[in-house]
Amino acid sequence: MARRRTENNMVSYFGYGDVHKVLLRVPGRFKERLREIHLRSARGGIRVLGCVTRGRRDIVLVCHLPPRVSLRRFIVPGQSATEFGAPRRGQWPPWAVRRFLLYDVLLHELGHLQLVAPGARPLNRFAGEPLSQRFADKLRREIWADSLPGAASVHDPPTEDELEALGLWERLSKAERYRLVNMVVGSEGHEASEIEFLEPLTPPQRAFLEKEVGATNKDARGSYSDWEKDPRGMRGP
Repeated sequence: MARRRTENNMVSYFGYGDVHKVLLRVPGRFKERLREIHLRSARGGIRVLGCVTRGRRDIVLVCHLPPRVSLRRFIVPGQSATEFGAPRRGQWPPWAVRRFLLYDVLLHELGHLQLVAPGARPLNRFAGEPLSQRFADKLRREIWADSLPGAASVHDPPTEDELEALGLWERLSKAERYRLVNMVVGSEGHEASEIEFLEPLTPPQRAFLEKEVGATNKDARGSYSDWEKDPRGMRGP
């Protein structure tokens, strides 16, 4: 019998604070229709990672996923797993999962809110799949042209240190990966000494992983109150 997924064996890869950071980097004209963003868990298998409501005002994003997951099947032509810091095959590291959800799925769904043919029938007024994906890819690369100082690594493209850490990720056992995932996406900060179980580490790998598991990576999670306190900030000028 297949094991049923529950909230207890899911992890939260991002929160409203992370969404806030992304939206602050998006030009205001692209957020004019955006009213709310809702976060939920994957249900009945990972079939979709996001959607928009029928009125094209709200976005629903999947933020709770299993600790062992690959999003390779969501990669489309013109993209590569490496762009998000993931290996071409096998389980994705948690930072790559976070980066894809925030800078592909979120921007893709925002693309669906864009009015492209005001006088057309309702189903044709807004950007469909191809246009939304092109919107997300173009906007992501424009955003990443300017780094976000002090933010978690997922808010910028992979660095050389991160890509070197990917080699480490690929040699870890399932148990070691599980432990690292929970350290990275957990709500608590961790001491640098806690990554000693990953040895041997090169200096770039150590520098990257210390940042990923450190307390400085936890301040972007936030809660729904971030959205409620600053809705105009979310939408931009």
